[in-house]
Amino acid sequence: MTAKYSPLDALKYAAVLTHHTVDWTTDSIMGRDGMTEDLEESTEQEFDALRSLAQSITDLSVPWVRDRDAFWRYSDGRPMETRLTTDYGSVIVHTWHPDPDHPAPKPYEVQAQDGAIYEIAFHRPSTITATHVGYWRPRLFAVRDES
Repeated sequence: MTAKYSPLDALKYAAVLTHHTVDWTTDSIMGRDGMTEDLEESTEQEFDALRSLAQSITDLSVPWVRDRDAFWRYSDGRPMETRLTTDYGSVIVHTWHPDPDHPAPKPYEVQAQDGAIYEIAFHRPSTITATHVGYWRPRLFAVRDES
C-alpha cells in the first residue's frame, strides 16, 4: 500500500504533534494542585528534556522545507493546522493528519462562559465550525416531601 502523503509530511506531522503533546503535558502537570515552586524547580530539567526532544524532531525537517509557510502545509497544499476563534473567545486548534483520507475527529460540544453550548465539528480537508446549539439549563429534580 502506498501512502498518500510524503515522508516529509509525516515528519512535520510528528514534529507538530510532539510539540503540542509536550506543551499540553507540561501545562497539565504544572497546573495541578500541590505543584509548588520547589517542585516546579526540581522538575525543570525533565521538562527541558521534553522540549528539547520536540525541537529536535522539528529540526530534522527544517533542511527539507523551503520556508515557514511550506512547513505549515502538506505537500498536496492542505494546511497542517486549522485555528478557529469562537464567538466566546476560545481558540480551537486542530492538526490534520497527513493522509487526506484519514477520518476527521467526531464533533463535540463545549460550553461558553455565558452558558451557550456550541458543537465543534471538523470537516476535511481543513475546516472547523462552531455551531450554537443552545444554552445550558440546570436539571430540575422533583423532590417528594415525606414528612
